[in-house]
Amino acid sequence: SLMNETDLGKMHQLSTGMSMNWDKYTQTLALNNPLAPQHENETTTGGYVQYTFNLNDKFIALAGLRADYSSLHDKVFVTPRLHLKYMPVEWLNMRASAGKGYRTVFVMPENSFYLASSRKIVIEDNLKQESAWNYGTSVSFHIPIKGEELTISGEWYRTDFDNQVVTDVDSDPHAVMFYNLKGKSYANSFQVEASYPFFKGFNLLAAYRWMNAKTDYNGKLMKK
Repeated sequence: SLMNETDLGKMHQLSTGMSMNWDKYTQTLALNNPLAPQHENETTTGGYVQYTFNLNDKFIALAGLRADYSSLHDKVFVTPRLHLKYMPVEWLNMRASAGKGYRTVFVMPENSFYLASSRKIVIEDNLKQESAWNYGTSVSFHIPIKGEELTISGEWYRTDFDNQVVTDVDSDPHAVMFYNLKGKSYANSFQVEASYPFFKGFNLLAAYRWMNAKTDYNGKLMKK
């Protein structure tokens, strides 16, 4: 990977870069109808440009755009992102972010534990890249108490999938099926936490997390 950063002034910064990533997987499946060894090679090359606006560390905006080419899927995919940070006072910090993401799925290396079951393995042809929009927000408070800081923070994030490789173990009790998403898939995550150092070497942290993820399985929206 290569990266270059340039200051365009006191409040402006521009970053550019290039990268290349190469993955190779070889898998052999010995099932009822053995498959010949499969060789998966993916070379991903790309570049990005990123602009940062910083107003006295009170407000920071980062906008980026990246383009990558996948040799395995023979296409270019573009991933934009935006991050915002606002700190009106020292004890309050607010953030928000949004962006697009892609991922190539290698089914058997990532799900090899299903081979230990008696289920039949069914993999749909021409599995697509997973793609999703991610966005969320967070806020944190730093409250001074007896010379120390009580930190309270909360965050919420959501992922909406345009495509996902669905792992279906419900449609057929004797099989595990992998296929492209046909319908909706999303995940919500909310967390609130508090931490405080009561004395040197002892910090107490308490947190609560709520998650809700649902996916369409053959036309039926169910918990993932």
